[in-house]
Amino acid sequence: MYNNIKIIIDPPIVQKIIDYETGECELFVNIKLNQRIHQHIIKLLNYEKNKTLGRITLNFEYGGLNLKEQLPNMKYKEIFKQMTSAVNFCHKNKIIHADLKLDNFVHKNGIIKLIDFGNSIPESLIPTDEYEFISIINRPPELLLNIHSLGTFSDIWSLGCIFSQIIKGYNIFVTGEGITNGEIINNIAYYIGPSISPKYEEFLDCMIELPNWNTGLEKKLSDAIFQWDPHNRASAEEILELLNS
Repeated sequence: MYNNIKIIIDPPIVQKIIDYETGECELFVNIKLNQRIHQHIIKLLNYEKNKTLGRITLNFEYGGLNLKEQLPNMKYKEIFKQMTSAVNFCHKNKIIHADLKLDNFVHKNGIIKLIDFGNSIPESLIPTDEYEFISIINRPPELLLNIHSLGTFSDIWSLGCIFSQIIKGYNIFVTGEGITNGEIINNIAYYIGPSISPKYEEFLDCMIELPNWNTGLEKKLSDAIFQWDPHNRASAEEILELLNS
């Protein structure tokens, strides 16, 4: 199974080798998102399919360090706007990224770009059964318990987790390694208040409602994003409107 990533220095590009049979969806997503250049989506320079070797080679522009390694020297609001703009572009093109995390945003010269579409999926191909979605730390509650299918709203929850990570310096719902899905659900209830849905009742031991982040914009973002019902979450476009207000 291929999934090798390396940086080529001269010229500076990132080369990713993926499996020929399983990489078609990732190739499709990258081609679709590069039909129209977007400044916050990593640019696919070219690709080569080699059926004999069973691999696809993708060559991308080098976008800089990822946000987990180093945050760019700019105001949080500008960071969030650029990240949300990238996610909004994906959703406008009916693509769910499905693996939003600090590692998958890179920055160089004040420009943040979204990378790594290995887990991404077109909305038309969303599976009805369980889907391997994102690292557990940014996984929304409905997918932690497998009671709802994947959607653009799944990305929105993950985006909110990243925002809180940048503001707080840590993930607010994941309190340590080896944490279980049920424990994360309990932490979510402790932080944003209990769900009124009976689907979550057996997982909620703590029914204390805590205040959201702080006041002003942070609270507006938290209230818009961290909703138990995925259909009540703001869209990426609505989050951009909040950030621009």
